[in-house]
Amino acid sequence: MTIKKSTVQKVPTFNAVQTAKDVASFKAQGDSFTAKANESASALHKYCAKSKIKVGTMKSDCMIMAGFVSVAEKFYAGQILANLCTTFRKACNEGKVFGHNPNRKPSGAKTSKSAESASIVRLTIVKDSDISEVAQGLREALEGKREQYAELVSFLIDAIDEFEGV
Repeated sequence: MTIKKSTVQKVPTFNAVQTAKDVASFKAQGDSFTAKANESASALHKYCAKSKIKVGTMKSDCMIMAGFVSVAEKFYAGQILANLCTTFRKACNEGKVFGHNPNRKPSGAKTSKSAESASIVRLTIVKDSDISEVAQGLREALEGKREQYAELVSFLIDAIDEFEGV
């Protein structure tokens, strides 16, 4: 008879204070590390939400914020440090983006809504209209544009004439 020993795997514990220090050091290294800082801040947000912890302000006795400030104050001072701490706190408590300007929307090509959705030509046909009335309405609409679009208008007028049997 063989007896198997059960092995208990140790789950690494999440060190929130060390993670907060890591976030501050990532941010201090520059914008190329923003993704790492956001990833760590997101992990802190999940940890705080799971354990129902709120990260306090810079002046509170919160250990997570104290760990963040201990590293961040080596690189930042004054109002910049205070703003960064506020952004860090919001990232941990509310899950917002962590960065120097968290309210900035990603830049990219901007297209106007009118160019995307506006059609060049619109045609409205009244319900239950007679086909001859529709053909006459098309002819009148095209005649007003004969100077600007001569070839197209003459082609379409010929098609309407052929349809009417003229």
